[in-house]
Amino acid sequence: AILQSFFPTKKFLPEFFSFSKRIATMEEVRRGTVRPSATFSGYELFAEYMALCTVFLYLIIRRARTLVAKTWWSVGMALVVLALFTTATRSAPLVLAGGMLYMVMVGDRGIPRAQQLRVLILVMLGFYLSLAFLGSFTSLMFERLSSLGADDSSVHSRTEVATAALEAISRKPLLGHGPFIPAKSFATAVGKNVHNLYLHTAYTIGLPGLAAFVWFLVVLVRTSLRHARDRTLSPRSREIGVILHVTLVMFLVDQLKIEYTRDAMTMHLAWMHFGLIMAQERVLRREQAMGPVGQENPGWTG
Repeated sequence: AILQSFFPTKKFLPEFFSFSKRIATMEEVRRGTVRPSATFSGYELFAEYMALCTVFLYLIIRRARTLVAKTWWSVGMALVVLALFTTATRSAPLVLAGGMLYMVMVGDRGIPRAQQLRVLILVMLGFYLSLAFLGSFTSLMFERLSSLGADDSSVHSRTEVATAALEAISRKPLLGHGPFIPAKSFATAVGKNVHNLYLHTAYTIGLPGLAAFVWFLVVLVRTSLRHARDRTLSPRSREIGVILHVTLVMFLVDQLKIEYTRDAMTMHLAWMHFGLIMAQERVLRREQAMGPVGQENPGWTG
């Protein structure tokens, strides 16, 4: 994404890798409004992924035991945040900031609150000091953030398509309109993308399908929150639980304005994220059955 932002008209990898699915137009280059998406199909999904990766990198940095490793992953986090800002997707920094604040509120049993606040202060200070050198990357993001409101054209078009989707859902509430949404299904500026995962699910597979999916999400949220708050678990398990819970909540909030079902790669990433939470649940159950690592519980006969 950073290479695309620097050199929007060049390809650095063979077409086989699909590094750039859409080369920026010369008009965008002249205006300085190139919004890269790396190998993703759109910059919104890419920005969401960068926001989630930032939180995962925070966990990796905490787990690193050498200065070289911490420095390496810290530089990686800085590049990820920079890539996020190049997309000029307004929801991504808001979701990231909200996720970090949410972590401070619910993650104190896995990551001490004082450590979280110290990191947040250092990151904010570093970001502020770097603005003088990164203005070309961040200017479009701040310009779009300043225009965010009810009168914004993007907000207006999404409101229109959401209203149209709700009306269509009321006509076929049980079975939905099918998993494929043809172009120009909605007589609005947005012809086929509902820009809301929950409305998209209800529109395609009906309200029963939405209810089943929401029930599954509730299970994931409760399970990950339990991992983050359970004092009987090891500090490492709680720490991982905090990160998985916070990133899940961030994902679910961001899906209010996008649907991850747009392409196979983002669907794979989302369900891999869900799988990590259930994998931790299985690992913790096994550990509780066997007792401390390396010591079999006498009462366990599995």
